[in-house]
Formats: sequence, structure tokens, C-alpha cells
Amino acid sequence: MAPAYAVTGTRLAMDVRCAHRCCNGHRATPLVTVLDGHPHALAFLSAIQNTPVTTLGVTRFGQCGTIDDVYRHHGIDVDSIVAAGLDLID
Repeated sequence: MAPAYAVTGTRLAMDVRCAHRCCNGHRATPLVTVLDGHPHALAFLSAIQNTPVTTLGVTRFGQCGTIDDVYRHHGIDVDSIVAAGLDLID
């Protein structure tokens, strides 16, 4: 599969420098991970930059309903994601 866009060497170098400035330990940003699976699968990401993290995901299986209802039940709907992000920055 071809990439969605081509990145030149100069552009890639600029992106790497920008990511380093934004994600280094001095400006680490709180992280909210959302997975339609177990939340601990992405919990390791906070250790990479030593940032606070909230992991959202599915810890109990067997529920049925519409996608919106099941996501709301597991706390991975839009409102829950926004609330988790706001809790981290307070």
C-alpha cells in the first residue's frame, strides 16, 4: 500500500525537530489513549515521555447494542474522551 502523501527529506527533518520540541520532557503533554480493546494495551505510552495518561478502553466483554450505546457503556464515547482530557489538564 502506498503512503497517503510523500514526505521530502527536508520536510521529514522539520517534522522530527517539531515533534522533539513538542514532546520532549520539558513540554510533555498529558495523554488520553482510546482503544476498542483493553485500555492497558496502550498504557506504556506514558512511560516513553513520562507524561500523565488516562487509558480508556473495554475491560468487560459481552455487551450488545448499537456502537454508540456500547461505546458509551465502556466510557469510550466522545463525551468520555473529552472529560478524560479535561481531567488531565485540571
